[in-house]
Amino acid sequence: MKEKKFDVFDNIFSKRAIDIAQNGLGSVSPNPMVGGILASNYRILAEGWHQKYGQAHAEVNCLKSYHKNYDSPIPDDAQMYVTLVPCCIHGNTPACTDLLIREKIKSLHVGCDDATPGVESKSLVILKENSIETTLQNTKEAKLIARFRNVSQRLNRPYIIIKYARNHQGIYGDKNQQIAISNQISKRIVHQWRNECDAIVIGANTLLLDNPKLDNRFYYGKSPIRVVLDRKGRSFDKELNVYNDGNKTIIFTQKKEIPSNLLKNKNLQFITLSSDNFLQNAMAKLYELKLGIVLIEGGSTLQKQFFIEELYDEIREIVAHKNIVEGEKIEAPTLPTTAVLKHSEAYRNDTHNYWFSKYVNKMMG
Repeated sequence: MKEKKFDVFDNIFSKRAIDIAQNGLGSVSPNPMVGGILASNYRILAEGWHQKYGQAHAEVNCLKSYHKNYDSPIPDDAQMYVTLVPCCIHGNTPACTDLLIREKIKSLHVGCDDATPGVESKSLVILKENSIETTLQNTKEAKLIARFRNVSQRLNRPYIIIKYARNHQGIYGDKNQQIAISNQISKRIVHQWRNECDAIVIGANTLLLDNPKLDNRFYYGKSPIRVVLDRKGRSFDKELNVYNDGNKTIIFTQKKEIPSNLLKNKNLQFITLSSDNFLQNAMAKLYELKLGIVLIEGGSTLQKQFFIEELYDEIREIVAHKNIVEGEKIEAPTLPTTAVLKHSEAYRNDTHNYWFSKYVNKMMG
């Protein structure tokens, strides 16, 4: 594997690959977002990205685009830029290393490694053995968009994002009623996050108090699969949106007896777990179901337990600058001391704080 400093054009093409890779956000998980660029003589000949889970990878789409637009073979001086190490295993699609070898790609620039078992550290060896000059950059930008996949593969569970809104006084909600804390811009952004995740998770308290729909109504794209953690089955005899609106819902519980009317509902999947390591086992099961990114939306008690068990990768904290003076207040969960603030964004009177876990921060370098 060759190591060299990128020149200005290498950086331009690599950043373009990062940009187009993100077109797959919300569509490719549990696969990673990947972008690919084919360039020659300081110009882009073709580009492609992984568009949908189970379909062609970025390298395939990039080279397919080239052959669609050019009758000539790939130039000998052409270089390819990909955000992630190409796969060398046959899954839903053939190995991309086979394609690169067959197309006689001479030079490959890679953004970061792939933690998938059977791919990590192996693909680059295969390419080198077939005379493909490979440069592994391990850039922060590439690792950022690959974090969902790489964390999931290394920890054998989904990438877990905990989201909550609080006001500047630290108030999270009201014990007796649903209250709006964040503004309409934040609400739309939260629905964008829902589109980008595979599943949205809540506990029984939030389900019974708010009767949420847990769908994506204010942004483009899909709605996530709903996941309810109801250990005691307190919600099973209630008329609730997640049980009756015809959308997919997974319910984790400790109860072995499920009401027959719920079992007959083909949109509901009940999974019974023991009390031991309930949350960890629920997340492991979601991983088995190929759900790569999950959003934990509530409530406060559930999120505190995720923090206690260090079962999170990212925290998205919305802080609203508004006063709440009435009601039986619920305090926001205390952030783990190991969480690392990465950046903040302001949306009128709301501030969005983005935190990484210690593990993710270290992985990002």
